[in-house]
Amino acid sequence: MTSSQKSVLPSYETDNSQASKLIRKSKESPFVPVGMAGLVAVVSYGLYKLKHRGNTKMSIHLIHMRVAAQGFVVGAMTCASGTGNCERPEIGLERPQQTMESDKGLNENLKIQFKALQEQQQRRLQNLMEKKKEKQRIQKGSSNNPKETFGVQDDLNLFKVDGQLSNEEISKRLLEDENEQLQDQLREVVDENGRLYKLVKERDFEIRQLRKKIEEERLALKGMSGLAGDVAATKIVELSKKNRELTAETESEKAKVKQLSNKVKELEKEPESPELKALQEKLTAANFKAMEYRNQLQTTKQELKMMQKLLASEVGEDVNIQNLSTISASWRGRAQQILVLQGKVRELENQLGQSKSRASVNNVDEEMLALTDPRKLSAQEKNLLRIRSLEKEKKEALQKLSGEHNALQKDHEDVKKKLDASKARNKVLSNEVKALKGQILTLLEKGKHDDELIDALLVQSDYCNPTLAFRN
Repeated sequence: MTSSQKSVLPSYETDNSQASKLIRKSKESPFVPVGMAGLVAVVSYGLYKLKHRGNTKMSIHLIHMRVAAQGFVVGAMTCASGTGNCERPEIGLERPQQTMESDKGLNENLKIQFKALQEQQQRRLQNLMEKKKEKQRIQKGSSNNPKETFGVQDDLNLFKVDGQLSNEEISKRLLEDENEQLQDQLREVVDENGRLYKLVKERDFEIRQLRKKIEEERLALKGMSGLAGDVAATKIVELSKKNRELTAETESEKAKVKQLSNKVKELEKEPESPELKALQEKLTAANFKAMEYRNQLQTTKQELKMMQKLLASEVGEDVNIQNLSTISASWRGRAQQILVLQGKVRELENQLGQSKSRASVNNVDEEMLALTDPRKLSAQEKNLLRIRSLEKEKKEALQKLSGEHNALQKDHEDVKKKLDASKARNKVLSNEVKALKGQILTLLEKGKHDDELIDALLVQSDYCNPTLAFRN
């Protein structure tokens, strides 16, 4: 602590009334002297650092620390006024004016200390500026005297002093900026102190109002004043009526809760509700139907495979059945081949008729020739005999071919009938498959709805169980 600070700060020893106030305040709220001691310690430490270092940044830290200490003091005052007075209402009722006077005295002391600190900071900053100016002047004087060695000037003007002026201006500007920043921060601190002081006043006003209310309630309860006693009596009667009504309502609600708990117990004793049973039966029926439809689909798939095999046997194994609808009519199926064969058979029948007429003539000739001696036959006659024998062989071959042709026609008709039947069967099966698909979709939708219903019922049961347990 410096001499100027001691002169500015108030003396606690000389002023007995103020000392007694501070002692009483410290007893009522012990946080205030602790905050004051912290503030004084922070300020003294900051001043000591400023004296030895001369750093402007420390002044900023000092301001922040001082603001924190003042906030701590104000918070301690508010806590003391909010806690101590509420805990001891009798002391506050006896001496409200004395506590307010002591608070005002402490606030005035804090203001005086804050002003003294501001003045000391300004003086220190001025001293620092003067010291820096003296150092710069000394440096200028030393730079103006050129050095000589052996009668020859040693100063070759390698380093000129033009940059020093700019450095001095920069340092001045920096100091001015720092001073402006410090002044702004001081203004902010003053504003914060004012706000805190207003808050303290508001809290004091609230405390006074609360004390007045407490006194009025005490007087009403004790019956000190006639009007207050009547009001209290009427209030007590009204509250007793309300209390009776509330007790009656609570008893009725308790009876309802007991009834509901008994119902819940009865429901829990029952194995299952009929709705759940019906839903479970519906689920089992739906699953059974789905299994039946799956089996029907498998059978239809097997039948389709069989029909595809039959078509492949009729059309050909190398032909793709799915591509038959896209193929043009240039390919000859078995029906066209059968028509061609029928035309050939007709031609052969005509040839057979002609050959039969010739054969009758030849038979007559052969009989005539047979009567004659083969030795006497000429070469032409022998050739005729050979030709006739060949014609017989061909006739026999034609007869065999005609029999085979008839058999093939019968087979073709049978295959045609089978194809028509298979086509009709395929159409019927495709229609049945479509109908089954629609039924499966409806069953799946029903199953989804049933699942949703079951989930909702489970959620309701989960919601009802804790409520029933809570009521129990």
